[in-house]
Amino acid sequence: MEMLKESGMRPTHIVAGVAVFCSGLFFGLKNSLYVLEFVSGGLQPLFIVIGLTAAVAAVINGPHSLRGLNIGLAVVFTVLGCFGLYDEFYTTMDFLHGFLPLFLIMAGLFSFVHGLTSLKD
Repeated sequence: MEMLKESGMRPTHIVAGVAVFCSGLFFGLKNSLYVLEFVSGGLQPLFIVIGLTAAVAAVINGPHSLRGLNIGLAVVFTVLGCFGLYDEFYTTMDFLHGFLPLFLIMAGLFSFVHGLTSLKD
C-alpha cells in the first residue's frame, strides 16, 4: 500500500474499484436472465424520458416553428412509454435488475482506472 501511495496512486480507489467490479460480475451471473432483457425493458423508461424532454422543449422554446412537432413527439413518446410500462411491467423491472450489474461493472472499472492515475501536484 505504501508503495502505491509513494508512486502517486490512490489505493482506496483501486480496492473499491475491484470490489465494485467483482460485485457487478456476481450480480451479472446471478441475474443473467435479467441482463439479457436489458434492451426490451429499457425502451419504456427511455420513451418516457424522450417524451418529457420534448414537452420541456415545447414549453421552453415558446412559439416556435418546431413547437408543434415537440408537442406531438411528447404526446406520442409519453403515451408509448406509459403503455409499455403497463404492458411490459415485468420486463421493465428486469431491465432495472439487469442494469445494476452493468452499472456496477462500469463504476468499478472507472474507479480502478481513476485509482491508477497519478496525483498531480
